[in-house]
Amino acid sequence: MGICCSLYALSPEQLARLRADPPLIWRLVEPDDETPYLAEVAPPQRISWLQRLFGQTRAPAAPAVAVPDFPAHERMEVDLDKSWDGLRHCLGLCAPDAPDFFAGDGSIGRIEVGYGPALAVDSGTLARYAAALEGIDEEGLRRQLQSTDFKDVYLGDVWRRRGADAEDYLLENFRELLGFLRQAAAQGQAAVICYT
Repeated sequence: MGICCSLYALSPEQLARLRADPPLIWRLVEPDDETPYLAEVAPPQRISWLQRLFGQTRAPAAPAVAVPDFPAHERMEVDLDKSWDGLRHCLGLCAPDAPDFFAGDGSIGRIEVGYGPALAVDSGTLARYAAALEGIDEEGLRRQLQSTDFKDVYLGDVWRRRGADAEDYLLENFRELLGFLRQAAAQGQAAVICYT
């Protein structure tokens, strides 16, 4: 158990659509289950005591709701598991001028999708972060891991051990993050961050 981080790439137009209609976040993070989305947009109707008094025994049918889908080519996803804050800390030291990608550019509504609402990352922020990380190699990240104080960093005890397992875990997720950012930036995409 702990706080995991998932990233989703999507077009800037789809991100604007999410910001305008926050319940759509469920179609991005739970594409195979329309239930959470429908619960947000068409909550089940209850029968009031007055309706029961006058003989109504069933709630009125919920209106039909179109369930939007995100195109598969826009829904690239990466799961950074619990490495996200260790990466954030080390990469922030390696590239101090990079934007704080993991803080996002604002929340998408107020719908809790785990630990708070999902965060939007505009395509410009994503592109700047991807460019800043191009100058970082695994050896530089490894050096940061070995020399950095991880006070107030999520899983700081793990990172402070500086063992081979922590290093492998961080580097594996760095590769995943870098691949995600490169592909998303090359396509001019934005991103959504969910902490679950």
